Amino acid sequence: MYAATLARIGGADLVAIASRTRAAAEKLAHAHPGARAFAFDELPELLADPRVELVFVNSPNRLHAAQALAALESGKHVVVEKPLCLTLDEADALCAAAARRRLLLGYAENLCFSPLYRRARELVRGGAVGRVLWARQVE
Repeated sequence: MYAATLARIGGADLVAIASRTRAAAEKLAHAHPGARAFAFDELPELLADPRVELVFVNSPNRLHAAQALAALESGKHVVVEKPLCLTLDEADALCAAAARRRLLLGYAENLCFSPLYRRARELVRGGAVGRVLWARQVE
């Protein structure tokens, strides 16, 4: 999804893809001319590529913090798919690294745009359920 979206953005080029296996990365890279393929264990090589300016971290949740931190420390802007990381300490470290390096750190939360959640927000704002003091959502 991210690769297809980037292909539609003017001025954005997909230049590198990392996946659990090099074969999976190569399959996606094949559809995007100019993109190089890497496996997760080759992340330092990907981050060393000067053409890479922004890194999207869409890996398994347990890898988010380490991969995002590596990208930030390599001077790359970062967008992390939900969840940002697994602990508050990891989140603090990412925010501190982004601030220290003067880089952008984004969090890609897609549920807030879901029609169900938008409708729930409309109902709450319209007073349909009374005054909301606390809410919890579980998937």
